[in-house]
Amino acid sequence: MSGLFVGLISGTSADAVDAAVIRSEGRGAKLLSFLAVPYPSLLRSRILMAAGGAAVGTAEIAALDAEIGRRFADAALLALRKARVRPSRVRAIGSHGQTLWHAPKSNPPVTMQLGDPHVIAERTGIEVVADFRRRDVAAGGEGAPLVPIAHLEMFGHGRVHRTVQNLGGIGNVTVLPAGRDPDGVFAFDTGPANMVLDGLVQFFTAGRKRYDRRGAMSARGEADEDLVRELLRAPFFRRKPPKSTGRELFGRGYLVRLLEASKSRRLSPADLLATAAELTARSIEESYRRFVLPQVAVKETILCGGGVHNSDVVRRIRRRLEPLGIAVRSAEDLGVDPDAVEAIAFALLAQDTLLGRPGNVPRATGAKGPRVLGCVVPRWQAGI
Repeated sequence: MSGLFVGLISGTSADAVDAAVIRSEGRGAKLLSFLAVPYPSLLRSRILMAAGGAAVGTAEIAALDAEIGRRFADAALLALRKARVRPSRVRAIGSHGQTLWHAPKSNPPVTMQLGDPHVIAERTGIEVVADFRRRDVAAGGEGAPLVPIAHLEMFGHGRVHRTVQNLGGIGNVTVLPAGRDPDGVFAFDTGPANMVLDGLVQFFTAGRKRYDRRGAMSARGEADEDLVRELLRAPFFRRKPPKSTGRELFGRGYLVRLLEASKSRRLSPADLLATAAELTARSIEESYRRFVLPQVAVKETILCGGGVHNSDVVRRIRRRLEPLGIAVRSAEDLGVDPDAVEAIAFALLAQDTLLGRPGNVPRATGAKGPRVLGCVVPRWQAGI
């Protein structure tokens, strides 16, 4: 199936809606436009409060679902306008939504993403594929990561063993053995990437800043190596893949404990940010040592996600991976916008769903087997 698709996602940091317009070309894609539309501050605060486990009522969750749906629809229309593409030409929108809660190991297993796809379909007039994670979770999987097949299409290499390391709110790695064979692909979450850093910056600046631009604040500090080692003893880091995580583990409660630890250790804000940046780099290194390199002799990792703009985090990752013989590159070096990778992936997942192709990789998620993902909301007018 060739044609035009839109991919939408807002990550665990809940800072913006990412929208990508692509032209599908067989199993590949050409990016026509990409933009990130920030959430209004009040809406973002409401999302973070609900996602952080605060006691909010069903009325608030329902209202958020509808409001986020409107924001996703508007982002799609803006991206189409930027690409000079009429909505009537688009085959479908793939919407990941905004994760509210993700606990695939709870009893019963649950995952919930907000952003009502019916609202998106009504406001855009485009067929929408959404709610990708829940089928995988219902099949015994983690519901994440769901982007390995798209990573293979974008970054797979015939001769070089690669990984794709996403640096969103949470970090995740996709392992791409040489040869582009999907049966060899696996993936898992490595731990916090931007989430903890962003939370600390917002705390220290009383909300005036959302993130540490280019890692300038953490670069001025000195990481507390003892605290990093202590943080890495958490069960998540030692747990074998498949595994995924999110705000339920590395959200508000984690920040409170980290701030308390910094007081007893008399760490400055810059030192604590440096410690969090080092945790991101070290958790990636430990993940590779324990779970990746024993299986695949990776020679190159491709960084994508918002964290690629944090020069301090990237520097720390290079310092950890290059001694292992792994070259560190940005997706931009391969001609792909590093900010757009996840949104592109969900556009491709929408295409897979409409073709009846499985979108998950059981080796990555732990599901019982391949599954066609998502639910389809038809376009509102026949022949539009």
